[in-house]
Amino acid sequence: AAKGDLTPERLAQRGHFDTALEHYRTGDWLAAHRELEEFVTQDATDGPAQILLQRMKDQSGEPPSDWDGVWRFSQK
Repeated sequence: AAKGDLTPERLAQRGHFDTALEHYRTGDWLAAHRELEEFVTQDATDGPAQILLQRMKDQSGEPPSDWDGVWRFSQK
């Protein structure tokens, strides 16, 4: 959205995603999952949130032991 066009609700929602992404990148996936679950209660169709949730689920909720905050694809 253009600056100033987000509703207060969307701004609060964006805050949950921003916080979740920071937790995800630093490897605190439990906190990231909590924030993303809150985020998707407002917008269940958000693609990036769904991708992050699925990635964490695929890893059983724990980042890989060599986690550096970057998701690397292993296949095309």
